[in-house]
Amino acid sequence: MSDAIRVHTQSGEAVIDISEIIAVVRHLPHREFFNVDIHMRSGTIFTAEDKTEEFFDVVRGFMCLDESTYEVE
Repeated sequence: MSDAIRVHTQSGEAVIDISEIIAVVRHLPHREFFNVDIHMRSGTIFTAEDKTEEFFDVVRGFMCLDESTYEVE
């Protein structure tokens, strides 16, 4: 396994290989936090609560090391 992160998901604690993350989705606010879905190459989706609104940006940073993301509306 290459670099990994430990994530508290809705179903328990997961250790995720960051090289296998293919998409990260931040949902609209749910109560006082956002839900973040981490999509894996295998098809598995982990859902975590983002109470600080920073978790999404951290995970997105693993995918976009050069910060060259584009917004499409």
